[in-house]
Amino acid sequence: MNLAEKKDFQTSLDGIFPYPMQIQFSKITTLSNSKKYGLWSRVGMEIGLSQRVVADYYHNTWTRQFYSNPRVYENLVRELIFEVVEGIPKSDLISAVAEKLAGLTSAKFHTQQLRIYIGRQLNKQPKFTSLQLNQLAEVLCICY
Repeated sequence: MNLAEKKDFQTSLDGIFPYPMQIQFSKITTLSNSKKYGLWSRVGMEIGLSQRVVADYYHNTWTRQFYSNPRVYENLVRELIFEVVEGIPKSDLISAVAEKLAGLTSAKFHTQQLRIYIGRQLNKQPKFTSLQLNQLAEVLCICY
């Protein structure tokens, strides 16, 4: 969706739910799937987009504003990955890290955004500073 379509999306929602966005979000989450389908169809017709595009925008973009950004917890996520990592398939690891993170923080995370973030962290190579590498070299020299 382009910027104008995003504004039209919000204008359409404001017409249907004349409340602040947080209340709109709360009301939409209580709707049944069939009512949500009807809502996205109506909004799509009003702004000239398909029901699918509108629903995808809602789920993948618009709702993220109501959740914490997992990047804020980058160090904790990395610690949890290394704590849980041994012998677990990637899909199970993502679920385990997400579950542990939810238990350790009061933050609420957008499920898909958190899964994507954890998956990206898994694919990153560990970053070490030259000081950390020197300290590691010293420890290894002492041990051997």
